[in-house]
Amino acid sequence: MRFRRSDLTSAQWYCVSTSSAWAAELPSRDPQAFARLHRVSYRFDRQKFEGLRDRMPPLCSEYVLEPLQESLVPRIRADLEEGFELGRWGTLPTPGFVACAGERCALLAWGPMAGGMVELGVVTAPQHRNMGLAKRVAAQLICELLAKQWTPHVSTNATNEPAKHWAESLGFVDPHDHEWLIVKQQSGCTA
Repeated sequence: MRFRRSDLTSAQWYCVSTSSAWAAELPSRDPQAFARLHRVSYRFDRQKFEGLRDRMPPLCSEYVLEPLQESLVPRIRADLEEGFELGRWGTLPTPGFVACAGERCALLAWGPMAGGMVELGVVTAPQHRNMGLAKRVAAQLICELLAKQWTPHVSTNATNEPAKHWAESLGFVDPHDHEWLIVKQQSGCTA
């Protein structure tokens, strides 16, 4: 079973993170009841980040960096991610930045927050990829998180090589495998 991000916003599915070994022990009675996503998580190394950040070129003058706020959500939905919702996966205010090129959103770097930890993510418009934009904007976000004493965190699908490279270029180290179990909610149950 394959999932799109929009599938996971439905109330009939919920996600559980677990070790790969534990996930392998689950019975497969109902293949439609759940799916597994092989994931990789990283630990943030502040010292490594600071060394890398000091060598990054500045953001190109073509882009204007705006703090993530409710008024930008319609533009984010139109230009980057149709189902984006502030606060969907964590506590408001959701930290983040939007890089705009003219009237269009080029990139969103943000992260839902829970317990002082922020799960970083980026969404980049196709025409703005492979220019270092995601790294530069995420580095700005990480600096803001560190100033507030919040801990940045990254996890991604194990097959997403660009995201893994991006994480490592920002000082995330010690990748470890785990599984996301996407479980179909039984009728009458609540997550």
